[in-house]
Amino acid sequence: MKRKMHKEFTKFTKVMKDRMDMGLKKYGDNYNQKDILQELLDEAVDLSNYAFLLYLKAKEFNKK
Repeated sequence: MKRKMHKEFTKFTKVMKDRMDMGLKKYGDNYNQKDILQELLDEAVDLSNYAFLLYLKAKEFNKK
């Protein structure tokens, strides 16, 4: 299990780095001028929305 977790974590960190690079390429250094606290709050709300949608999908999957 540890090997599989490590492999998945490595994939996950690559996705994080790729997204960071994409953001820097798209927005440049403007991220330094953003209100990071507000960005965090907005992302937390988005994450909650995604969690709710996943919950609904899981309920539908469970019915099948």
